[in-house]
Amino acid sequence: MRFGFLIALAPLITGACAHLAVTASVPAAPVADSKASGDLQARILRARVEANPSDTNARMELARYYQRAGFPEIAAEHLRLACEKDPESSAAHIFLAKILRAEKRPAEAASVLRTFSERHQDDGEVWAWLGVLEDEAGNLKAGEAASRRAIALEPNRDDLENNLGYSLLEQGRKSEAADAFRVALGINPKSALARNNLAMALAGGNLALVSQPGGQPAAIAARKPATHHASPFAAVWHWLRPGSTNEKNKEMATTFASQ
Repeated sequence: MRFGFLIALAPLITGACAHLAVTASVPAAPVADSKASGDLQARILRARVEANPSDTNARMELARYYQRAGFPEIAAEHLRLACEKDPESSAAHIFLAKILRAEKRPAEAASVLRTFSERHQDDGEVWAWLGVLEDEAGNLKAGEAASRRAIALEPNRDDLENNLGYSLLEQGRKSEAADAFRVALGINPKSALARNNLAMALAGGNLALVSQPGGQPAAIAARKPATHHASPFAAVWHWLRPGSTNEKNKEMATTFASQ
């Protein structure tokens, strides 16, 4: 997924956001038809996983199904299993990091990609996401280093220059941030992200003026990363605790049975 930082002056732009993410819209469907279709899809995906627990694509599809169905914790556990069984899959690791980030578990998200990046030094997308996560976790120097690594691997992406500029701006390095935003504009002169970011940097870099739609803070999740679960069983009691719904318990049981 491509992303960049949107920083804007309050008088100029209403509802700017720190990251730009593109999500596909899902056509609406009647509730009954949607549920029946979902149940069938889940059964097919479970059958694929049970037949071949190492099928990374099936695991990821099943994780995506659970994410859309409102069970992000189960999606995360399927992705953990996918990462364990296919430790070379950057797609599975990035997807897991995104799920954890969306669930406001940035510690684990950053840890997942930091560990993966140690073994895969030449994956630009992994370094790009790691830069974002480190920045959001407040590890600005690490975020800057990761963003620079991503740019070295993929030098013609304006979104990566925006990420670097944002990291520099958060460090108070306004002149360097402005230079990064200018580079982004050189790559993509139509980039509203780079233009707004540059305006902010030249105006003094007051990040307090930045907001998302609805008046939310500019930062989207993130604090300091911590160690993720070494095994999916380490998290089972968190989700199968008293008070969990029967549906969630049943789905989680299926998740662990299929590994």
